Amino acid sequence: MKTLALRGGGTRGIGQAVFLQRLEKSSGKPLASCFDLVAGCSVGSIIGACIASGVTADRIVEFFYQDAPNIFSNPTSLIWRLFKSSKYNAGPLESTLKSVLGDKTLADCQTRLVVPALMFGNGWSRNCYFQSYGQSWVGPNEVIIGPDIQIPLWRVCRASSAAQSYFPGSQWTHPQLGPVVFWDGGTTAMNAPDMLLLTEALAWGWKLEEVETLSLGNGATPWAWALGDTVNPSSKDVLEITLDRAYRAPEATAVWQAKAFIGSRHTLIDPKLGQDYDIDDASKPTLDAEATIWNQAADGYFSP
Repeated sequence: MKTLALRGGGTRGIGQAVFLQRLEKSSGKPLASCFDLVAGCSVGSIIGACIASGVTADRIVEFFYQDAPNIFSNPTSLIWRLFKSSKYNAGPLESTLKSVLGDKTLADCQTRLVVPALMFGNGWSRNCYFQSYGQSWVGPNEVIIGPDIQIPLWRVCRASSAAQSYFPGSQWTHPQLGPVVFWDGGTTAMNAPDMLLLTEALAWGWKLEEVETLSLGNGATPWAWALGDTVNPSSKDVLEITLDRAYRAPEATAVWQAKAFIGSRHTLIDPKLGQDYDIDDASKPTLDAEATIWNQAADGYFSP
């Protein structure tokens, strides 16, 4: 069973896109035919939904060069963000998702897809998992939204990519729970869905020795602090380092755990970037620089 894990990371998803473009050309078949199960968080949910619904890798790459500059344009003022944290209006993102995915729903996926998000209701919050297979149900700590609920794929992506401080939460009405709001899927699956993939594969009856995972990160960034900064750091450094580790450490843990279970059948592609590119930087020079690094990583992966 071949599975694909797609990490979140905003415009850094260009790396995953160019790598998958190489994979599609190398295999000579649609990406949906290359995997039995795909999982993606945040921008990984967008790429994953495109794969599962038959969108070409070329169009996914085009999404970053053509659409991302519009999505990440016209940021709100700093004063606005003191009261409402979202940096960007969600309108351009939603319009693009509708254009790319059309009216397709989870039931239209050509390969299995699972996408996490965090769901809020009045007085409660639960982990939510969108699945293109199985049945929907509501549990005390989680909610499954399956193909029987005809939710458009663009809404699935919008839910999982509702990164707080960048976009407002995604609003929707659940047929059983009523009005709900979604936050970014990285807050549910530690932004690295490797263990989520493994859990779903085992739930489907596959054995560990049958599972192969290709895990695509968002590019490893240089450590921003000197060793001495961690001995007796300033309050500012404590906050920044803690936030950095709170984001990065769970990612690394999920990847490590998955590899511990399936060993060499887990392949991680996460090349080192020359600098810490902002996840909303959609400028062509930045996208080109990241694409070049990922293509170099692809050279090593696809070489005979």
